[in-house]
Amino acid sequence: MRGYPKLILKKQDFLNLLASDEHRTQALVSLQKLYADDDTLIMTTTTLVEPADPMSDWNQEMLPNPAPLWQQKGFKGREELAKIIKKNGGKV
Repeated sequence: MRGYPKLILKKQDFLNLLASDEHRTQALVSLQKLYADDDTLIMTTTTLVEPADPMSDWNQEMLPNPAPLWQQKGFKGREELAKIIKKNGGKV
């Protein structure tokens, strides 16, 4: 691999980058950004405010995100993500 990857797809990719002296700092920054972008809740639209008027606004509701980004990357929870960051000298 040459340089820092543009796309980090899995938890193991982060662990490999953290093991590399060359990429540890950047990987830690990427992990901290992943932790900071908390997407455990998402906003969704439900019904029209005025059902008789199709051009009216929509009611919105916050729901649990079925697939937050940290989960897509392979982390079991935000706590695991925080533990890896702290272990490598980062701040949560």
